[in-house]
Amino acid sequence: MLGTGSPRWALALTVLKQRLDTRIDGVEQRLGTRIDGVEQGLTGLGTKVDGVEQRLRGHIEAVEEKVDNVGLRVGVLHEDVKRDVRFSLEALQGVAQQIDARFDEQARAFSAQLAPIRDAVRIELQAGASSPE
Repeated sequence: MLGTGSPRWALALTVLKQRLDTRIDGVEQRLGTRIDGVEQGLTGLGTKVDGVEQRLRGHIEAVEEKVDNVGLRVGVLHEDVKRDVRFSLEALQGVAQQIDARFDEQARAFSAQLAPIRDAVRIELQAGASSPE
């Protein structure tokens, strides 16, 4: 039996400590290698994410530009439609005025043409009313 103060006990503890140190060094080395691998993987992943982010930003900027262009086009079209409606309304008002003027002109012309007939009918009515039958 080994006593805690014996040289064999000290030798056994030294051997055990060396074995544990060797195992711990191996675990630390494997862990360090794995951590380095994970770190490199994360760095690569970070680079890929940055690339995806840049592409997405490019797409977003392109979409925003297209939306702005559509907005400008809609604004221009809106102004064009307002102008066309205003011109159409002015044209309709002009046509209505021309129709009114032409109608008044025709009414005066017909009145002038019918004046002799009215005068004749009036004279005939007056003659018939004053003649004793």
